[in-house]
Amino acid sequence: MFLVGLTGGIATGKSTVSKILSEECGCLILDADLIAREGRQFVILDLPLLFETGKLVPYASYIVVVSCSEEQQIERLMKRNTLSEKEADQRISSQMSLAEKRRQATYIIDNNADIEYTRQQVKNLHQKLKESYFHWKIRILISLGFFSVFGLFNYILKLF
Repeated sequence: MFLVGLTGGIATGKSTVSKILSEECGCLILDADLIAREGRQFVILDLPLLFETGKLVPYASYIVVVSCSEEQQIERLMKRNTLSEKEADQRISSQMSLAEKRRQATYIIDNNADIEYTRQQVKNLHQKLKESYFHWKIRILISLGFFSVFGLFNYILKLF
């Protein structure tokens, strides 16, 4: 995957270029303006090789790793892709280990149990993301307030 940033000034034709790239060139467009207008707080990028490529790791506020036992992973891959156990093991071995991914994660979802257990973990993650987002807003407001007061204080000192 090749990540391309598309930018330009207001009314320069970014949407036109995006439309051509999407409709005529087959590119997937993630329109940040559209996402913002929809009122979405979070964008989740489902990237199986996030760590292996390393390109987007610095831009992720949270890194969520979905994990399961090696046996479960092999069994699921064999069933999904109709592979032999050896083929499944080779494919899994070609990627960074789940243990290493877990070490680098901000949050881990253990997907060894039933769907309800997984669903509850996802809902817990979402709550944690909402709380982090709220704290981020508060930190910005506090910082703005602090720097405003500091700036005002500095201005008053310069008057005297």
